[in-house]
Amino acid sequence: QVTITANSTTKITVPNDPKPIRVYTVKQEKGTNKPLAGAVYNVYTDRACTKPAKVYDPNTHKETNTNAALTTKANGESDDVYLLCRESYWILEVIPPKGYSLDPDPEKRKQEIKGSKPGGRYHRVYENEELDVYLQVKKTFSNSALTNGNACYNYAGAVFNVYKDSPNTSAITTLTTNAAGVTEAKKVGKPGVYYVREIKAPPGYALDPTPKGPFTLTADNASIETAYKGPFVVTVPNHPLADPIDS
Repeated sequence: QVTITANSTTKITVPNDPKPIRVYTVKQEKGTNKPLAGAVYNVYTDRACTKPAKVYDPNTHKETNTNAALTTKANGESDDVYLLCRESYWILEVIPPKGYSLDPDPEKRKQEIKGSKPGGRYHRVYENEELDVYLQVKKTFSNSALTNGNACYNYAGAVFNVYKDSPNTSAITTLTTNAAGVTEAKKVGKPGVYYVREIKAPPGYALDPTPKGPFTLTADNASIETAYKGPFVVTVPNHPLADPIDS
């Protein structure tokens, strides 16, 4: 309520609260558009991404001290974050979804949002490629009393074929054991179901050509994932042939 008297000038001040914008991100798998959860983005006011944007509180009509960040959910979209209306914001991906790549070049992970329209809702779409998984085979050997120190037996040289989805398809790669009876951890493809089959036994041991599997390799077996648990390790036993010296 304002009282105005005759023959006087009354000054009325009417505050205007700024109308914020809303920003969100969308994350999907490259090539399939499958929505991806768990991607994390920071929001900045400068292109160099050194000045974090602050979350705007529409209830108090003020910027807070909280740095603006976005995390995608199961539908591939993040919740909205409120920001003051300004010419530009820059959104930088800092954590990829589990099992997906993060480009080492920050310039390729940032996108600009021009938020100059008060009350507007803006978004940017990001895509990531699924990481490859790693597989390793470890041999175990029975009857060590017979084989230890015996030159007729050797842990090195066992060869395995690796198959995707079915052991009745063509092998996608091979793995060979070293002197410790362990193969390298080898990149075999995208997450999924794999099988291994021994096609050559190490010297002095019986060949077991029975396919081993199925083994399900997941994002935990992708080498640059932050939650990487290591390659998927398949353990395959070997049984020694009779010592030719004693036969």
